[in-house]
Amino acid sequence: MAKKELDRYGIIKNLIDGKINGTDAFKQVGISIRQIKRLKAKIIKLGP
Repeated sequence: MAKKELDRYGIIKNLIDGKINGTDAFKQVGISIRQIKRLKAKIIKLGP
């Protein structure tokens, strides 16, 4: 994975673990809330 992808994974993992909420995640990653939800679902289903 590229560094950018690893950073995104870490943020989404924090979202899944409940350390941050969706609003914080989208501000950190810089993509829409809808895309955050898609990434979260994909990571839960498939892993990193």
